[in-house]
Amino acid sequence: MGVRGFLQLVVTQATMLRRNTGWWISSIMMAVLSMAVFGWLFNPDTQPFDLALVDEDRTESSQALVRAASSEAWATALPRCRSSTITLTSSASAT
Repeated sequence: MGVRGFLQLVVTQATMLRRNTGWWISSIMMAVLSMAVFGWLFNPDTQPFDLALVDEDRTESSQALVRAASSEAWATALPRCRSSTITLTSSASAT
């Protein structure tokens, strides 16, 4: 493949990315999220963090998820303005 074929390939790929911006934005966001999560997991000096779970769906399956999460020993359930909305905070430290 010569320089002309390579340039044609670059222009074609750029056109495809320009037409489908949702795909490359989601791909970049997923890569950044993966790097952040795995970087946090494998860092031995991890600091405690807060985690929030807010049930805005209020369906039976989402309420079951909230009940399961609030039954964990590390979670503290805090009622919000609506009775069916619960925020769970976690201050678990990595060992």
